[in-house]
Amino acid sequence: MSKAIPSLPASAWETFSRRVGVALALQRRSRGLSQQQVGEAIGVEPETISRMETGVISPSLKRLYQLAVVLDCPLDALLGRASVLPHDLLRQLSDPLSLQDGDDQPRSPMRSKSSEQDGDPEI
Repeated sequence: MSKAIPSLPASAWETFSRRVGVALALQRRSRGLSQQQVGEAIGVEPETISRMETGVISPSLKRLYQLAVVLDCPLDALLGRASVLPHDLLRQLSDPLSLQDGDDQPRSPMRSKSSEQDGDPEI
């Protein structure tokens, strides 16, 4: 006999939707993107992004995946489960370091010029 899965109370679902929306807005803003830009990237209107961010609607799993790709963040960050500050702080600190010796191409802060020349794989 299969065990019945209890349904989630409406208030818990609304709280979860708001939490996802807050996380989405935080991730989008921390990257300097507009609702228009994110909407265009995933094929929805900016109003849809706004409604997701306010918790009026919840993104589907497909949309969550697309948002994670566009925002370059883990799904957990969009689910409001992970702290986004360390990730964003690390990115802010590493971006100025990624252009070294006047190079035009960004480089991972963990990768040195010598490892590139030796053909070592990227870390």
